[in-house]
Amino acid sequence: MFSGLATTHSSSSDVDPDTPTLSFYGSTYTSSVLDFTPVELATNEAMAGQYPTLQRLTPSQDTVLSTYDRARYTAQPGGSPSSTSATAS
Repeated sequence: MFSGLATTHSSSSDVDPDTPTLSFYGSTYTSSVLDFTPVELATNEAMAGQYPTLQRLTPSQDTVLSTYDRARYTAQPGGSPSSTSATAS
């Protein structure tokens, strides 16, 4: 069950500007079957041409992302400014 999940929109300078989406920033997920740690790396609003950092990956999350965010596992490596790490319990 999610707590603190919010609605937001993509960047106004995105390919599809202001697309409605969900924000996992500050949310939690509780389940007896799945461990889910939401991580949003950047905001959706640029400042001086850059998207400010919201959260940083832990070293183990970074390992998961660098392992699976590549062509064999995804059609668009590095295509998302947000990332999640999930493992089965």
